Amino acid sequence: MNNRYLKFYLNYIKKYKKRFITAIIFMFLYAILNASIIFVVKMVIDDIFVKAQLISEGKAINKNPINLKTFFNKGTKIINDKAKMNEPVKIESKEAIKYIVHSLIIISIIFILVYLIKGIFWYIRKYMMFYIGERVVMDLRNKIYGHIQDLSIAFFDKVKTGEIMSRITNDVIYIQRAISGAGTQVIQEPLNLIFALAILFYLNWQITSFSLIIIIILIIPVSILSKKMKKATKVSQVKIADLSSIMQEIINGARVVKAFNMEEHEKDKFKQINREYFNAMMKGNRAWALLTPTNEFLSSLAIAAAIIIGGLLIIQGKMTTGSFFAYFFALFSVYRPTRTLTEAYATYKKSHPVVDRINEVINEHISIKEIENPVKIKDFKNKIIFKNLWFSYNHKDWVLQNIDLTVRKGQNIAIVGESGGGKSTIGALLLRFYDSDKGTIIIDGRDIKNYSVRDLRSIIGYVSQEPFLFNDTIYNNIAYGNMNVKKDAIIEAAKASNSYDFIEQLPQGFDTIVGERGYSLSGGQRQRIAIARALIKNPHILILDEATSALDSESEKIVQDALEILMKGRTNIIIAHRLSTIKNSDIIFVLSKGNIIETGTHNDLLAKKGKYFHLYNII
Repeated sequence: MNNRYLKFYLNYIKKYKKRFITAIIFMFLYAILNASIIFVVKMVIDDIFVKAQLISEGKAINKNPINLKTFFNKGTKIINDKAKMNEPVKIESKEAIKYIVHSLIIISIIFILVYLIKGIFWYIRKYMMFYIGERVVMDLRNKIYGHIQDLSIAFFDKVKTGEIMSRITNDVIYIQRAISGAGTQVIQEPLNLIFALAILFYLNWQITSFSLIIIIILIIPVSILSKKMKKATKVSQVKIADLSSIMQEIINGARVVKAFNMEEHEKDKFKQINREYFNAMMKGNRAWALLTPTNEFLSSLAIAAAIIIGGLLIIQGKMTTGSFFAYFFALFSVYRPTRTLTEAYATYKKSHPVVDRINEVINEHISIKEIENPVKIKDFKNKIIFKNLWFSYNHKDWVLQNIDLTVRKGQNIAIVGESGGGKSTIGALLLRFYDSDKGTIIIDGRDIKNYSVRDLRSIIGYVSQEPFLFNDTIYNNIAYGNMNVKKDAIIEAAKASNSYDFIEQLPQGFDTIVGERGYSLSGGQRQRIAIARALIKNPHILILDEATSALDSESEKIVQDALEILMKGRTNIIIAHRLSTIKNSDIIFVLSKGNIIETGTHNDLLAKKGKYFHLYNII
């Protein structure tokens, strides 16, 4: 076994070591009782039916009482004299019948008790392993989701949403199967195998030695088929992640798909990926399906040889009939755990690609890190300085170059420019969604990297062009980020954002569920809810990222009125495409291809007849 994967499982299982040890103890006890059934078979044949037949024939036998010594005796001498056993005859002797009935009652009671206790042991060890498996899955999901929450926006820029969802939901199921199913088998079946082999050697070491050769041969096809299953699993997990991504995109982009009549195209794309997933799964399933018949065929060779050798030993008087049947019962007890172990090993191997995919997320570098003892920041007192700021999303093509600008407390500054010029990136860097490649952002004399990320974001409000609403009530969407806020404050924020009237007209008012991404509301309504949410946060610094550019004229006027209320008494950074919304800004920075090329007031920039003048006249 690969130590890297084994360490992965042990690292999560050790948290529940008490339950794991309990499961192992009951697996051990279960294996002992399971092995004892073999001697029950021998006793039923040798000590009951054969003896009863001899009693019926009037022959002298050893009427030893049932005890541990006779129970585990491999070569009980049935007949006192050296008479040969005759052909089976009908048992009519009352003494023989009485002996059979008495013995069968005792054996039946023992048999029932053994299986009752076995069942209890089975339940306890199975429950413990299920518990561990489900808890490990829960821990893994929490760890993956928690780690994802700590990753920067850069991670979400490069990884598909469906891919992330697949690793949290689909991938961890393989881990649960490996622990609850294969994990149980990997411990239980070797115990069963050890006890069964011990009995086989005890009953007849010659046949057992031959049988072991077959068991060793079984390893070869198992290893080959397991590699094929591992490869198929790796491909199938990638394809199921692709399916999740496609479904997520289609659900979110349903309007675009229908508007462009692309339903059939999307169906064909989904069918193609689904077919590739099917093909990958079937490659693995073919290998899986070959495991059992391969094992059984090789096992049949050993069994066939054992039948011949055992028969010869009975003829030679070196093995009793009961021992012969007990041996075969034990032999089947060996091959069952051997087969189960090969399947468990295959399951374990199938989980390897999943472990790799999970580790990819867990080991993803957290690029936005706090220093060891970050400085607390509760408010904004003086100014923000963007100093010699350079940034690239791919560490190759510069989005921002040598940005120098200052925002003083209480100022309204605007950043304008053509689409893709890097305007929104400045706001993202201030919020530390990303960190700059070169240069610094300073708030009140300190690099923002010295502040607690949580504290920094708590003093900054953010309203984007496309506000994101959760599939929750309007009330909870407004309160998001401050869930303990009082209802009166929610109502006041709704009124100030021009949201209250339309909310009250909804059937459930503030308790109305807005649907996924808030699509049950209009664009203007969603934007006003986002403004109300920002009002509840009551930030010192406000970033408005194209907050009205996606709205019609009527909605823009309503939202603009709400924004003016939101902006009062704050330091505002307005990222704008519609230049009519930033005429009254204290300073306007014109950005082009990542560089600030013009700075001034609205009138000053128009007078220069430069880039701003050009943008103002064409937009």
